[in-house]
Amino acid sequence: SRSHDVAAHAALLEGVRAVCGIRHDNLVAVHAADVHDGVPYIVMEHVDGPDLRSALRGAGPLPPALAAAC
Repeated sequence: SRSHDVAAHAALLEGVRAVCGIRHDNLVAVHAADVHDGVPYIVMEHVDGPDLRSALRGAGPLPPALAAAC
């Protein structure tokens, strides 16, 4: 429903804005978040390399220690 979408977008934006400005070597930096024409978006730093989903497809489940490090 439309009211559910609005509430979900608001919750998403609140969470994303809470982490904007956090800098850590193990986290992708989030620069901004908003809604445009009813579609939420996040602006984040670009990180070269495969995404975790692609890496898992190729290698299968990670050993627990490596998964914890990710």
